[in-house]
Amino acid sequence: MRKPALVILSLLALVMAACIILLAVRYRDTRRAEFAVREQFNAALQSVAEIQDSLSAIVPLEARVIRMSQYSETGTPIEPTQKQRMLKSIAELKESIRNTRERIRQLEENLASSQTEVASLTRIIDNLKRSVHEREVTIARLTARVDSLATTVTVLRTDVQRGQETIAEQQQVIEQNQQEIEAKRQEIEAKRREIATIRYVIGTKKALKAKGIIAERGGVIGIGKSATLSGTFHDADFMPLDTDHALEIPIRGAEPQVLSGQSRGSYELRVGKTESLLLIRDAAEFRKVKYLVIMVK
Repeated sequence: MRKPALVILSLLALVMAACIILLAVRYRDTRRAEFAVREQFNAALQSVAEIQDSLSAIVPLEARVIRMSQYSETGTPIEPTQKQRMLKSIAELKESIRNTRERIRQLEENLASSQTEVASLTRIIDNLKRSVHEREVTIARLTARVDSLATTVTVLRTDVQRGQETIAEQQQVIEQNQQEIEAKRQEIEAKRREIATIRYVIGTKKALKAKGIIAERGGVIGIGKSATLSGTFHDADFMPLDTDHALEIPIRGAEPQVLSGQSRGSYELRVGKTESLLLIRDAAEFRKVKYLVIMVK
């Protein structure tokens, strides 16, 4: 009877070990995937910001061409040199538009070839494409205006007004896109802070017990009891620590003892007479347990 029991226990131990290894591998892969997605998302946001800057740089050129074309409103003939300057400015606008369209195409190809979820960027990219298209329409209209300087004053004044309205609308779109980019950046930072932050508390046995963080169990007739975590934690009793930016926790009090379940290899406890220091050596491993409880005398 003893031998079958030992076999069963051995099989159970192997199954438990396999489960633990599988969970560890899945956690590692999840962390790696999360880091890769964050890096890809940041790169995409940087590309969008650069495209926004190039679109913003086009606005002054458009305004300059419109101002030059307004000379015909007074009926004054436009000199050949003025027309050449206008055509040169339009050529520069067309080149800027071509460069911007190419950067948008590269951004879409990079996102398509990556594993990043791009649903949140779709509207921004669509707005960029719409901005480029509307600017191309404006450039075509300006080109036609230069080629037909004999257009009546009334028609020209209408075109100028439409051009100014288009620029104002596009500026508003750029500002809206910039706001969306900033919101996404803040969202990423909040997620990073959530992952990196632990909460810790340092106190005597009496203080920790009064807060309900620890309880005394075991012993006989009140003697030999040991302090164990109660499992009931309130964030108001703990201090937050961003382990991406801080890896040291000063400890005031004698004989500090870590009661929570952080991996012993993820930190180092330097003990002094009245002041000690906890050094986090492996932040990713250390913060797997989100609450740190240190008891002192």
